[in-house]
Amino acid sequence: MPTIKAVLRPPKNKQGQKPIYIRISDAGKTRYISTGLVVKPGLWLGNAKSDKWVKTNDAFDAAHLNKIISDKIKAIKDEAYQLQADNQNVNADILKRKAKSKEFRGSFIEYGKSFAKEKRRVNVRTGKRYDAVIAKVEEYTGGKLQFKDMTVTWLKDFSGWLADEKDNSPNTIHSNLRCIRAILYEAIRENQFPQEKNPFFKFKLKQPKVSRVKLSADEIKILANTETNDNPVQQMALDMFLFSFFTYGMRYSDVVQLKWKNVEGDFIRYEMRKTKEAHSVKIFPPARAILDKYSDNSKPDNYIFPVLNTKRNLENRETLVNEISSKNAYLNKELNNLRNKAGLSKRVSFHTARHSYADIARKKGTDLHAISNSLGHASLKTTEGYLKALDNETTDKKVQSVYEEF
Repeated sequence: MPTIKAVLRPPKNKQGQKPIYIRISDAGKTRYISTGLVVKPGLWLGNAKSDKWVKTNDAFDAAHLNKIISDKIKAIKDEAYQLQADNQNVNADILKRKAKSKEFRGSFIEYGKSFAKEKRRVNVRTGKRYDAVIAKVEEYTGGKLQFKDMTVTWLKDFSGWLADEKDNSPNTIHSNLRCIRAILYEAIRENQFPQEKNPFFKFKLKQPKVSRVKLSADEIKILANTETNDNPVQQMALDMFLFSFFTYGMRYSDVVQLKWKNVEGDFIRYEMRKTKEAHSVKIFPPARAILDKYSDNSKPDNYIFPVLNTKRNLENRETLVNEISSKNAYLNKELNNLRNKAGLSKRVSFHTARHSYADIARKKGTDLHAISNSLGHASLKTTEGYLKALDNETTDKKVQSVYEEF
């Protein structure tokens, strides 16, 4: 098996940097492949054992540079192992030719797992989503999928399998394919896959129409007045659902993590978990009444709604994400038990409160930009200018009519 390593080669450029090459040595032959990267010699470590090729430096992202170099080496090694497994010749010339033609046959699945791991370091929930998609790809392919096999035909067949065998909805299939596309695009950026062979040039993703469940004001009143029959979990699920509705459709993940220190007079101030943006919500009387029910244990660092298991080490992000998700499913189940009692046909979840708030506000003629601001949305490019100029006081006045009848 050839020896494959990253090295610096002359000449230096005007900035005193040298180009980084991948060196392939075998049976007295040495071949070099340009990475297109440069670095100052004083920052070069060249440590193949630990994948530490360059030193940490404020001038650039050393970790990212190290990953690019290591991924390029791994791609060539994957090609060598595949050739060997196919009982084909493996030498420096062949590997260089393969590299130059960008015909790597590295594993999409292994690359995807690495991609998901990196995502998990930043956001556990996002990482878990990619893990779930890669698990489906593994199941469908029997654990073997090379980059070269990623074609339009494969994407069509995989989509059909998700629909027929996994009974996935069009929206779930679309989400899964978007994850696959994100992984492939990252591989293209890192020269693991040739841009000209990108199957998503021809396989266009179309967002399916999603039917969002929403309740009318009358339906929310019916749900609010339905007896929970001394079921404390069901009562808390109802209180949290109504609290979400009365606080501009606050997301469940934010409601469940609210602490009493987030309550500042007539406002709740918190950081939205999904966007990491600071958000402020005016406390209208219906929301205040719910807060009063839980005020017996109102120490600043206590959760308003005692749902999360504080005995666990919830400082661990993955543990926290799992706890939030499992309790969400549990409380949603109780919500649907309650709406069955109420005689409502629509299946509800905590996100229904958010949809319902937005829909009722719209029907009452509330300004679109006030609704967007109150929801914490900043993704609508056409309203960005208005959102920045619209202050919280204006928003509070504009949405107040939503809650006047409750």
